[in-house]
Amino acid sequence: MATEYQIVTLVQNAQPNPEGKYDPIHWEQDNDIADMLSNGYKPEQITTTSGEKGLITLTILFSRPVQTASPQMSGRDQVTLDRFAQKAERGY
Repeated sequence: MATEYQIVTLVQNAQPNPEGKYDPIHWEQDNDIADMLSNGYKPEQITTTSGEKGLITLTILFSRPVQTASPQMSGRDQVTLDRFAQKAERGY
C-alpha cells in the first residue's frame, strides 16, 4: 500500500478593523479541502506563517493510502512466478 500526498496553501491578508481589532478569517479557498476530506485524505501536518502587512499563510499536508495498481497477469506469467517460488523454496 502506498501513500499519496497533497499540499494545500491558503493565503489571507488580515487587516485590523477601524477599532484596531481583527475580524474572524474566512478562507476563500477552502473548497478544495472539503473535496479532499471527502476523498479520504487526512491532514498530517499544518504550518502557519505570518508576514508583513497582515499576510497569513496556512499550509496543510494531506495524505491518504492508495493501493498500487498491478497489471493483469496472464496464465503464463503466473506459471513463471510459481516456478520461481518453487525454485526459491528448493534453494536453486
